Amino acid sequence: MGLVDAVSFLTIIPVRYRSLKKASLSQHWFPVVGLLLGIVGGGVGWIASLFVEPLLAAVAALATLSIMTGLHHTDGLADFADGLMGRGDSKRRLLVMRDKMVGTGGITAVILCVVCFLAAASQVSGMEILVAIVVSEVAAKYSMIVASYLGRPAVEGSGAIFCAYMNKKRLVVATAWWAVPVLFAPHMVWPILAGILVSITISYIANRTTGGMTGDIFGAINELSRTASIAVVVSI
Repeated sequence: MGLVDAVSFLTIIPVRYRSLKKASLSQHWFPVVGLLLGIVGGGVGWIASLFVEPLLAAVAALATLSIMTGLHHTDGLADFADGLMGRGDSKRRLLVMRDKMVGTGGITAVILCVVCFLAAASQVSGMEILVAIVVSEVAAKYSMIVASYLGRPAVEGSGAIFCAYMNKKRLVVATAWWAVPVLFAPHMVWPILAGILVSITISYIANRTTGGMTGDIFGAINELSRTASIAVVVSI
């Protein structure tokens, strides 16, 4: 129950995968996984920015992140958006989210999220794009922790398991991963707070529309928090 379990759940890196329960017991390591992803993805963006225009460097960075995570969270964003666009009660919306076909709402949400991320990331280059992506990845992973702590499960599944095994101790540990470094760069608290705000907002919307959290909604929170965070990073 540690970093390896968190890595195996959040990425396609071929390390041992034991169970969803083990991953949920290791969710306080998520920000560290975000740090690792950010270093790799941001590193690719940094190197690319030495040879190509900032927009292409941003595309290279996002492509790296997408490959490393297997587009798992992107799929969650698409499903959640489809559910929100659907009509009916929470049960009906959950059925829409489980549909394997992606609707107009899902496609539009993913396109807008990608465009906004690239628009923000392309504003910086060199070491700055590395820092921006590292911070946004850490913020995104921490935002899922916040949702896990505050949210309630809608149905049995990954969302329910992560909510069930989140507690104050894990929240404090997850907070420490980013709070200590921020002491040396106080202005970086703003992108973290932006991610938290997105997490709280989506959790509230989920409680009202789907009855609570699901794995797809956690994925949506990751994508939207990352985009909001990097937009703030490049603006401060």
